[in-house]
Amino acid sequence: MKTFFVLAQFLLFLSFPYNGYSSDTSSVKFMPLSVGNLWVYDYFTQSGFQYSTVTRVTGDTIINNRRYFKLAGSFFNGWYRTDTTTGSLMMYGGLNNCNYYFQESLVDSFATVSGCYICSFPSCASIINNVTVFNIVTSLFNVTNGFGHSYSNRNYAKYIGLFKSTSFLFNVPVNTYNLRGAKINNTVYGDTSGLTGISLNEAEIPANYSLSQNYPNPFNPQTKIKFAVPKASFTKLVIYDLLGREVTTLVDEELKPGTYEADWDGSNFSSGVYFYKIISGDYVETKKMVLMK
Repeated sequence: MKTFFVLAQFLLFLSFPYNGYSSDTSSVKFMPLSVGNLWVYDYFTQSGFQYSTVTRVTGDTIINNRRYFKLAGSFFNGWYRTDTTTGSLMMYGGLNNCNYYFQESLVDSFATVSGCYICSFPSCASIINNVTVFNIVTSLFNVTNGFGHSYSNRNYAKYIGLFKSTSFLFNVPVNTYNLRGAKINNTVYGDTSGLTGISLNEAEIPANYSLSQNYPNPFNPQTKIKFAVPKASFTKLVIYDLLGREVTTLVDEELKPGTYEADWDGSNFSSGVYFYKIISGDYVETKKMVLMK
């Protein structure tokens, strides 16, 4: 029995694609997934366009005996899990870039690696210790992924999550996500002002979907948007500028029946006309509002 156990351990070592894996750099620590956690990012493009966006953990489920968390946002969007055995962040479905992961794709590895390939995919990683992030001393895990002239660089802060992500084309930054603030296990880090507050009136179950005019309108800088969901539906409430560019997502999750009110703080946006659009079940509606400073 002892010989069999040693042989099994040896075969597991041979099949493991990472070198120097340390449990201290676990994916659980560098990408904490728990329902209610959220991250607020400032998004920048090469042309100078920017907006704020929120990524939330809105739920969890069991698939193939593995626990996944639903991430809703413009950067992460789908079902994810942290693999404590390999120190990896995995996504359900997508491109299966590791043969031994069934119906999953590798997003990033938080294992200390030698060389720059993981599952035949170009990926270099390093750790920067004793970094101050949001007034706490922590570590940053730096991952660079990509082929040739197109690649991305991502930094994850220990105990907080994705801190910065930049995509490059011919060594020129194309777009960047910078973490402005986060709420992790009910602890707030950085600046989370402007986050959507969603209130539910469970006593008022509507008969139909609806989207009301925001109030006040015009507004400066805060406004409320009321909408109704008659049955459990995956719901998105998105704000666009006059050119049709998405500036922020207020709601992106499964909602139970009820009448809701969402708050939007336009402090970081310029005066002008904006549109807000709801997609809930088969219902789609768009209305106009005016931010006047």
